[in-house]
Amino acid sequence: MRLHRLFIPAVLSLLLAGAGASAAAQPTFPTKRQALSDVSQAFGFLYGQQLTLEHIRTRYPGLAAQVKIAESSINLAYSGADTFLESVLVGVVGDDGFAEMTDHFYAEMEGIPESQTQSREDALAFLGEVRARAEDAQHIPSPIRELILTATYADHPEQELLDGHRAMFSTTGHDKSMGLDLTMTLPLSWLAREGRRPHIVQKWRSQGGHGRAEIMLLIQDLGMPLTSEEVEEMMANEDFSTWVPDEVEYLDASRLRIDNQPSVAIDYVLTQEVGTATVLIRTRQYQMFVDDKGIALQCQAGAAVGDGPTAFETLDAARASAAEVFAANERLCYLTANSIVVDQIWR
Repeated sequence: MRLHRLFIPAVLSLLLAGAGASAAAQPTFPTKRQALSDVSQAFGFLYGQQLTLEHIRTRYPGLAAQVKIAESSINLAYSGADTFLESVLVGVVGDDGFAEMTDHFYAEMEGIPESQTQSREDALAFLGEVRARAEDAQHIPSPIRELILTATYADHPEQELLDGHRAMFSTTGHDKSMGLDLTMTLPLSWLAREGRRPHIVQKWRSQGGHGRAEIMLLIQDLGMPLTSEEVEEMMANEDFSTWVPDEVEYLDASRLRIDNQPSVAIDYVLTQEVGTATVLIRTRQYQMFVDDKGIALQCQAGAAVGDGPTAFETLDAARASAAEVFAANERLCYLTANSIVVDQIWR
């Protein structure tokens, strides 16, 4: 049977044709204007929250123990977030610029803690809100929430999922679902966007939509159903290097089971010219089949060579950077792929 050999290359070519400059290289955290705006908002949120806690401690000494509990809870839940956000801002504006920024924050927030806690009941309500934020990041407004989570889990992105900061996605009723009822969980800090190209149901970008790592869900009609036996045999005996187009550098493949179905993870690299830049994309595609549908989850990271401010000078440097970003998110992608549940399998 050769159906799968046609399906996989078509999906890869479709996605990679749209990778473009959005996958260009960026530093550890991007320094584009909107990204920095979101970072400053997140830092200001944590700064203002701490000022209010200190105000409550001073104004209502009888609440000192509850202030300590709220303070400890939020610091434990989002450990190191303020330090990470500060380092991003200092890296852009310098120490003096950051000092001016915090002075500006303090001036802007003057009087706000007092207005928020005019009574003891107000203070107790605020302490309850801080504890709720510590228990569930959904209590923190977006895009502040995404940046605080990004900062908290900068060194271990997969831990965000393991700690329960998850968003559920369902294809039920989606225009591109092709009738499949599929659910999966993704990290709360990754920003979701609709896929513009055919078969790309949804895509998610790391670091609140500012990062260089991306996950895409694709569903395509095979044109004919595959039995469980056919899929098992195909996955057991196939040379997966034949599943990628000639222009793609095949790296490796490994068999696994997703939702108890035989599946495969294919690793590859694409290098292509986009305008005046050369873009390199490091990808792992998780692939499974259900009846007459192919389901692919693609995890990728990109870097570019060119004249842009975030581009690398050599292809080797771009490759190394893309590989580093991919490796940092590899475990997270594995957890996301293994969260997939297809209702049709269990009916």
